[in-house]
Amino acid sequence: MKALPPCVKLLIAIESPQGLLNVPAIAASSSRVAGLLFGAEEFGREIGLPAVREGEARDLIYARSSIVFAAASAHVQAIDGVWVDLNDSEGLLGFGGQLIDRPIVARAPDHRYGQVVGV
Repeated sequence: MKALPPCVKLLIAIESPQGLLNVPAIAASSSRVAGLLFGAEEFGREIGLPAVREGEARDLIYARSSIVFAAASAHVQAIDGVWVDLNDSEGLLGFGGQLIDRPIVARAPDHRYGQVVGV
């Protein structure tokens, strides 16, 4: 297998309890790590949370905060997971970016982060 060029950066998805337990080491594991992405839906499923959350998803605050702290400590970007409640812009909290999965969602985070890429 051919090695990737040094310019290739990695965005690491944290989607499991095991990933969360190792997130500080993961964030600092390589100079190629550009950021951490919280896979909230997968993480919630892994720990048995209901699929529907409201507000700031309080049941995920510890996980979200841990990812933000690990990213800040490693000087990389922290990107929050997909926010699926299109009618609740108050839930778009924290992080240096917000993952969006369909164009209609792009209008919500646009004011908070300044731009939307890839829409």
